[in-house]
Amino acid sequence: MLQTQAKFYTIRYVPDLVRNEGINIGILLISIADSLECCPRVQITKNWNRVLRLDPDADTDMLSRLEESLQRYVDTPSPGDQRTPLEKLEDSLSNTLQLQRHTGSVNVSITNGKVVLSDALVDELKQLMLLYVEERSEIVFDANASTDERRPPPRHE
Repeated sequence: MLQTQAKFYTIRYVPDLVRNEGINIGILLISIADSLECCPRVQITKNWNRVLRLDPDADTDMLSRLEESLQRYVDTPSPGDQRTPLEKLEDSLSNTLQLQRHTGSVNVSITNGKVVLSDALVDELKQLMLLYVEERSEIVFDANASTDERRPPPRHE
């Protein structure tokens, strides 16, 4: 099976620029080679629990709209602009977006890209979301287990 070479970027929400603590909220995946697959693709999380733990005042509606805005940005050709979506992103986005909210500005950054090979970019995007963005539980508890069985195993350091 022929693999497609692509570059992915993590989209990070950084509510406090002084502390510079951030959390991944999305993935931008762009095909490097010419491909018939649907790329570039932007996906932002639908589960805001982690963001709200970091910033209880986060404007999740505004952050949700970021998916559509970024998708439109990489999809929309500018008149006379012959750059690929990857070149357009790297040239003009400067990897930082300032979003306005009632308490001031919010920083959303896009990390440096990493190359990935994939058989199917749509599936790759789902995998990248699971690896870098979505909340995952390290331990799955059985609700029917006894109290002792539900305790997490000891950590070995």
